[in-house]
Amino acid sequence: MNLSNLIRIINEEIQQWYDDEPSIADKYYQNKGIITSPPKPQYQQNQKQKLSGELVGYVTKAWTTPLKQPVAIYKNPDNLIGFPNTARGVLVSDGNVYIGETEEALHYNILELLAKEGVIPYDSVVPNYGQTLPEEYITVVRMMGANRFTQSPDAYEEFPEYYIQMFELANTMHPYKFVEI
Repeated sequence: MNLSNLIRIINEEIQQWYDDEPSIADKYYQNKGIITSPPKPQYQQNQKQKLSGELVGYVTKAWTTPLKQPVAIYKNPDNLIGFPNTARGVLVSDGNVYIGETEEALHYNILELLAKEGVIPYDSVVPNYGQTLPEEYITVVRMMGANRFTQSPDAYEEFPEYYIQMFELANTMHPYKFVEI
């Protein structure tokens, strides 16, 4: 493991120590008119600037329930800084990966977006998600904050040869790895 990968992993781990919930002292000072932390919108804006990759579009639902805020989907991020520990994504057969900005981006809804954008055929998404093993894509999940992804554990009882080939191709294209569990 080289030094830059080690620093990237440490940085991702440190990010998990901080949350944006105010402490009791922050609330007390806020009631007294003293601001101890930056406003929340500025924090969210800074957080979004950390994400890399090409913005593909937004997921606006969790299954069929509308989300309070749309969730951005990024193609081929250079690193995983700023993405959640258990980020969901879709790896397509050409090695490109599409990752949700937050954990609210569900696989099904990412697939709907990719079908709408013409990345995958719509027939491979609806109504067969979770019922077949499509050759066009595999849904993936980040492994607890690591620089690794694995197949979605709830969607795949089998792992055919063409999924192994997708993982091998993706491992040559991205700095993070795809491993079978």
